[in-house]
Amino acid sequence: MNTGARYLMQAFIVLAFCGIPAAPAVAAPKVVATILPVHSLVAGVMKGVAEPDLLFDAALSPHGMPLRPSQMRALGDADIVVRIAPQFETALVRPLARLRPGVRVLTLAGAPAVIVLPRRSGADAAALGPGRDWHIWLSPDNAVAMIAAIAATLAAADPENSEAYRRNADRLSARVHRLDARLSAKFRAAHKAPFVVFHDAYQYLERHYGLARPGIVVITPEAGAGARTIRALRQRIGKGQVRCVFSEPQFSSRLVRALVEGTDARSASLDPIGRGVPAGPDAYFTLMSALADTMNSCLAKSR
Repeated sequence: MNTGARYLMQAFIVLAFCGIPAAPAVAAPKVVATILPVHSLVAGVMKGVAEPDLLFDAALSPHGMPLRPSQMRALGDADIVVRIAPQFETALVRPLARLRPGVRVLTLAGAPAVIVLPRRSGADAAALGPGRDWHIWLSPDNAVAMIAAIAATLAAADPENSEAYRRNADRLSARVHRLDARLSAKFRAAHKAPFVVFHDAYQYLERHYGLARPGIVVITPEAGAGARTIRALRQRIGKGQVRCVFSEPQFSSRLVRALVEGTDARSASLDPIGRGVPAGPDAYFTLMSALADTMNSCLAKSR
């Protein structure tokens, strides 16, 4: 035992015998992350220090729904809130404006090196106006940039644990790179296979892995499906120009079933948020692997 460690132990023994409590360690900041993929990355950076709270599980929408009392309490206790963007978690716009002074809000869409793509236009997009595609976590490159921003924010708020955050961020980024390599190999089987998605949530995956641009039922779930778009998709599917149509568990699959009925197209369910995936550092990797497995299974030429 070195001299410094021996002195520290002796000091604690003296304090204990004198009835004087030792000073408690500084508590790690209370962190709230909005959605499961974000929470997973935050949990990975905080591993061994503390655990963040998840504000929206996959069954709850971050889009405009009033917050529950438990969610309001979590925000009220938070020192740091990590979100995608105010335009994505619209339910938080008013609550965040009422947070106590000093609470840090990390907006990942504005973090250095995070690429935010424009929302794509489509047959029914004109009424929606311009916008951005906020599904930024579906790009592994963005995930690495988000990890760096999370670690920097935590280190600034909690310097005593900054080295732990840095080490965790390095390990987590390396793990994302390994995941990316595995997914690249998986997606080779689905390269350029034609497909349709329920809503336009997957262009980060498409661009990163060289997938075909899909047909899109709705630009955003809130917009609803236009009759012209449905007719055009039905014609493409009926002509055998689509291999798979993907629904999502958060929304009704009746329209997808109607599109593939009587055709050779397959159907499957994609979940960009991760419903049913246990929260924690592994959730992001489980989510991304499940997306790749589902897409490849449905898009394969034979199965």
